[in-house]
Amino acid sequence: MEEEKVESEEEAVNKVVDEPSQPSPVSSEPATPAASVLEKDVRTTTPPVVSLQRLETKKKSSLIKAWEESEKTRAENKAERTLAKIASWENRKKASLEVQLKKFEEKLENKRSAYIEKMKNKIAIIHKEADEQRAFVEAKKGEQHLKVEEVAAKHRAANNTPKKKKNIGCFGKKYVHVYLHDGNNESACFMFV
Repeated sequence: MEEEKVESEEEAVNKVVDEPSQPSPVSSEPATPAASVLEKDVRTTTPPVVSLQRLETKKKSSLIKAWEESEKTRAENKAERTLAKIASWENRKKASLEVQLKKFEEKLENKRSAYIEKMKNKIAIIHKEADEQRAFVEAKKGEQHLKVEEVAAKHRAANNTPKKKKNIGCFGKKYVHVYLHDGNNESACFMFV
């Protein structure tokens, strides 16, 4: 109800101010400069109540506008602070995960290098054992050649031919027992000579 009264009063003030004042019908003579100034003052002056209301309205609207601007600025600053907090949180988390990833990669690389070293050592052991077995077989082959040469020399001296051996399978043959090492396990291998 009060708002309607204020609006109607403002409308009345605006009408009074906006309506051009009509020349006074008092005299038809040309007015003197002093008289015209007085008429202008009378015409352009507004009642003091109306001008005070207008000033109050302008004051209120400027206060409202200033409040609105300050609230908008406050909201923007708050949003910027929040966004900055989010960005710093994200950066901290990323940095933490990158550190964890580097530690994990380092640990994985250490395990990998240790495993590679272990496998190379096993390969070296296998190679060494294979060389030993080859040397053993070569030595046995050399011994067999010497025995065959001795038997052949005896046969030449006696001037007779060697007899053919009967094949009885694995029971009639000599064999050599050879151990092969496979890391922690040992396996036996039989080589027939």
